[in-house]
Amino acid sequence: MASQMDTIHMVSHNLHNQTNHKSSIYNLRNDRCRNWDIDISKLHSKFLPIDIQEIIKIPLANLHRPDIPVWIHNPKRIFTVCSAYQAFSEHKIANSQTSEQGATTKFYNKLWSLNLPGKLKHFLWRAVHNNLPTSDNLLRRKLQVDPTCKLCSKEAESAMHVFNECLYTREVCRNLTIAEEIIKPLDFRDLLESR
Repeated sequence: MASQMDTIHMVSHNLHNQTNHKSSIYNLRNDRCRNWDIDISKLHSKFLPIDIQEIIKIPLANLHRPDIPVWIHNPKRIFTVCSAYQAFSEHKIANSQTSEQGATTKFYNKLWSLNLPGKLKHFLWRAVHNNLPTSDNLLRRKLQVDPTCKLCSKEAESAMHVFNECLYTREVCRNLTIAEEIIKPLDFRDLLESR
């Protein structure tokens, strides 16, 4: 059963007295008593009778202290972007049904927990979402750029090409003794998961 606080109260936008456009429910509060200032003549001059009944039903807190903003998704009750992202992720996980969504969540949790600078994690996230400023993405956004790879000048430049397929990149990896034989992944996420 919904409590009185959970109920949404709708008040008509049509004011009974159209000459007073600054009428608001806030002005009807009696802050000393923390209740409604029920002066019927004042109410009838500003609101329709049906709206007055709805206004009077709205409960006011009996606390004699100022309101403060509170964020319920953080133990310190302070809003942070991190706590908002975590709350959103938890909500998404709670509502997810498929194993694919679970695998995606697991992948992103692993990505964000890597011991790397934030800039690099953001870069990897952009690469996974195919959101790097490569020629193929710039062309898709209707920018006039040369589509070929700036390193090898042979293939079309995409994130997958630059980081996995480009002969120049493969040569650098070989010289750094990074595994040369990479199974060709379908996308950048597969590439990261294969490492």
